[in-house]
Parts: sequence; structure tokens; C-alpha cells
Amino acid sequence: MKAKTLLISAISLGLLISLTGCSENVPTVPSQTGTPNNPAQSAVTTPPATAVSSATVNILPGNTQTPDSTAPTTAVPQISQADQTAYGAAQKLGDPTFCDRINDETYKKSCKISLLDLQAQNEAIAKMDPTLCSKLSTKDAQESCKINIDAQSAASAKLNAEAAKNAQQSDLYNTIFESGNFDQCGKLTDTYYKDICVKNGIMNRVMEKKDIKICQEFGDATGIVNCEKSYKEMTAAQEKYTQQMQEALKATEVQQAAQSQQPR
Repeated sequence: MKAKTLLISAISLGLLISLTGCSENVPTVPSQTGTPNNPAQSAVTTPPATAVSSATVNILPGNTQTPDSTAPTTAVPQISQADQTAYGAAQKLGDPTFCDRINDETYKKSCKISLLDLQAQNEAIAKMDPTLCSKLSTKDAQESCKINIDAQSAASAKLNAEAAKNAQQSDLYNTIFESGNFDQCGKLTDTYYKDICVKNGIMNRVMEKKDIKICQEFGDATGIVNCEKSYKEMTAAQEKYTQQMQEALKATEVQQAAQSQQPR
């Protein structure tokens, strides 16, 4: 047997001793024990490496035990930053040509499979057809695809129901507003439409009775100020309109009087 090399390094609790034996006497049974160092690696199964290192034994102070044999460990190959960038670009753009720029063959294969799965799922969701989920590569991916379709279907149904309710409330509000019968605001169940109906009802009574004090029914300072401001502006506009109509009527009367005095 060839001579063994003794490597000693100090650690806080004692000594870490590593004995490297002859390669001809070391078993080479690989076992994948490493974990990816970044999120991109977790999305792909990396092939086990067969680089073997000797076992290590922690020796407490005073303990002179040495290992009798070595146990192989597996070093996990690292995915390069360039490969990860190409993978991300392929998934984001839906462009398989970026997968071809990946050097690691396993990672390249995973990129293409993942991209095909994504395209198949997008097609299934776009057509709302769960049978198309069978195109995906794994049972788990197929089930995920079906769940996505069910979720989108439920979301669409909810939106449609809300849209129908909103349309019904909008129609009822318009009917009340056009009739001026704001006592019917209580029939509205939607908070938004009911609120503006009540406020318009208050404003309507302020204008009908020409009583700015009714603005106090708004309850909040902002509502009261806006009500009073609107009342003053609308009153001024009405007075101006009335004056313009009177002037127009007077001008018409003068014109008619002048025409009646002309000889025929």
C-alpha cells in the first residue's frame, strides 16, 4: 500500500483529521448529498458528480482516534451564471433559442421541458380547456394546470356576477335620479350608489327649498362646505340665466314694437 498523507488543521473544538488513502483502495460509490446554492438550481435535477474525497472525523481534545476507512461524498456541479441567465431569458420571453445557449446539458433539457410546459399551460388557460393540460410533462404539472384553469374560471364567474350587480344598481340609481324621487335611495344595496343617491337627494332639497341650512345634513365638514359652495354657484348661475332670459325677452318686445310702428 502506498504511504498515507496526514493533513491536520486546528478547529475550535479540537482537530479535524483527514486521511487520504490510495485511490485503488477507496470505493467509488457516488451519493448526491449537495444542495443547490441558488434558486435557479432548485428547478433542475443536476447529475451526480463522482469526485470522491476521504471521510473526516472530529476529534475532541485528548482523543487520539483515527478513521479506519474512508466514505465517499459527492460534489454537486455548480450552474454557471451565464446558464442561469439564459434559462431565465428563455422562460421570460418564451424563446427556446435561449435554452440552446445553456452549456450544462441537464440544465438545457430542463429549460426546454419547462418552456414547453409553460406554453402548453398558457394555451390550456387561454382556451379554458383542462384537457390540454395533458400536454404537460408531469402529473403534478398537469394537475397544477387544471387548478389554474379552475381558479381563473371561478374568478371570471365572480367578476361577471359583480358586473351584473353593478349594472342593476346603476340602472336603479339612474331611474331614481331622473325621477327626482330620492326617497327611493333606500332600495339601493350598493354602498357607492346609495351614498351618492342620498347626497344628491340632500342637494336636491337644498335647491328646491332654497335653504342652505339643509347642507348640514351631509354631516361631515367637507360635505357641508361642498354643498354650500354648490348651492351658491348654482343659485348664481340660475340668477344669471334668469337675467339673460329677461333681457332677451325685453329685446324681443322692443323689436316687435318697432316693427308694429312701421308703415305698411
